[in-house]
Amino acid sequence: MTLLELAGVSVRFGERAVVDAVDLEVAEQEIVCVLGPSGSGKSTLLRVVAGLQPVSAGRVLLGGADQARVPVHRRGVGLMFQDHQLFPHRDVGGNVAFGLRMRGSAQGPARAAYASRVAELLELVGLPGAQGRPVASLSGGEQQRVALARALAPSPRLLMLDEPLGQLDRGLRERLVVELRELFSRLGTTVLAVTHDQGEAFALADRVVVMREGRIAQAGTPLEVWQRPASEFVARFLGFENVIPAVVAGGAAVTAWGKVQVPAGSPEGEQSLLIRPAGVVPSAAGLRCEVLSRTFRGTHVALRLRPEAGPELEAECGLAGAPGVGERVAVAFSPAEVVVLPAA
Repeated sequence: MTLLELAGVSVRFGERAVVDAVDLEVAEQEIVCVLGPSGSGKSTLLRVVAGLQPVSAGRVLLGGADQARVPVHRRGVGLMFQDHQLFPHRDVGGNVAFGLRMRGSAQGPARAAYASRVAELLELVGLPGAQGRPVASLSGGEQQRVALARALAPSPRLLMLDEPLGQLDRGLRERLVVELRELFSRLGTTVLAVTHDQGEAFALADRVVVMREGRIAQAGTPLEVWQRPASEFVARFLGFENVIPAVVAGGAAVTAWGKVQVPAGSPEGEQSLLIRPAGVVPSAAGLRCEVLSRTFRGTHVALRLRPEAGPELEAECGLAGAPGVGERVAVAFSPAEVVVLPAA
């Protein structure tokens, strides 16, 4: 069942549409990550759902009910910000209990239940027994866990995360994103998160929504978006650089890199072509290139190539036998790693 629905939602600041006629549905127990560069409207969208930003047009529905006249504290949503926004004058337990006290003022739960609920939440996020610790004594990862426990305390029907791991180092982000996904799956939490980090979004989400200039550029599962970017913008945002104009006909594309075989059923005519780095493979009779740079990536070596014709190419190769800078190689293109995109 659909828990959250955005229907034609727009937010305008003067003449500028920060969010432009967005339609989006989030199902119960689904994790959706909104992905996009700075200024794409993703954080504004989150604030709209929370009730912190009024809409210029459109509707926000939660459980089928229009939220136009529903104040922030009545929407039943939890919101966790990038900077955590913990209260420095409260200890860990006091921060987590804050959400319970806010709910208690409206619903009147027994104060005796606070302590057990706080202990349960801290156990859940991996900080058992931390109730009395000062906030200032916590690491960045521990503060993130406390903020999450506080957001989960009132049992929100929708949990929203705004760049939740943005201030953490890469190793900690990668570890925590796995823990978050496992936790949300175990709790059956419905999540709407925004991030600019595609790796974080792809690891966390059931569905990814890519935004550009206030509009949705593509939505789909992480695998769908990665394998079939809908446009040159999405492809480049995901980090792919091998994009070139092409004319497609008869199962092949004519490009500045030469003739490239394309997947069966690809659209024909003037298009753009994406070739993933893994699809640039050695071939004795292929396109001749000079190696401009090589970068160790742990599991492979990334190469930047200067072809005899056309723009520079990115390629990947195994650790053994990787060519050095200045060497000349010949490459061909694997059709399985080729995607035909609409012309820019």
